[in-house]
Amino acid sequence: MWWRGKRATEAAILLSLEEDAPLPPVRFPDSSKARRLPQRRSTVAPAEPTLACYPNPGNANTYLTYPAELDGQFVVVFDAKGGRVFEHRLAGHGLTELNTTELLEGVYQVVVPGTSFNAKLSIQH
Repeated sequence: MWWRGKRATEAAILLSLEEDAPLPPVRFPDSSKARRLPQRRSTVAPAEPTLACYPNPGNANTYLTYPAELDGQFVVVFDAKGGRVFEHRLAGHGLTELNTTELLEGVYQVVVPGTSFNAKLSIQH
């Protein structure tokens, strides 16, 4: 047939405009034979409770967010050499303020002992 060449698209348009032109049968793929795409794993980590310090880098006061079930436990701040700088009891239902005005500039580790919760805190004055 004349429309099976380079102008198949044009011919299909012309045929579809004619009222008497029959439409080709529509064939749907058999769902049992359909090719399944591999499942992609998300690169975004699930939201797990963590410690977070902000603003980071901080200067005077820093806020610490944490899972509320840690209320009553202590958070310990260590300097870069591993020395204990200060501790603070968590009692803010997930948010507490740390007074960091007396800390020297540098990087600190914030840890809840006995758990896997920790965060880095950078101080810049």
